[in-house]
Amino acid sequence: MARGYPSAAVGDIAALAGVSVDTVHSSVGRKPVLPRELVETSLSGRDHAVPAGQRDHVLLVHERGWTPEQFREWITDSWTRALPA
Repeated sequence: MARGYPSAAVGDIAALAGVSVDTVHSSVGRKPVLPRELVETSLSGRDHAVPAGQRDHVLLVHERGWTPEQFREWITDSWTRALPA
């Protein structure tokens, strides 16, 4: 991995994660899918990827019937409270 993601083999990634190559392939798929899976999992706030329409914040927006402006205000306020001063 010292050479960067493009140069890394799936075996390198698996070794770094402490799993087998078969585990990487069965849980994520081929190497090009891995970055997207990592981002999607991170965005979902869970230990697995969640489709955008099923994420908690998206469901909340739909449930409350917010406009884009109301969502922007909510997310800005949430981040302002979450970040250290």
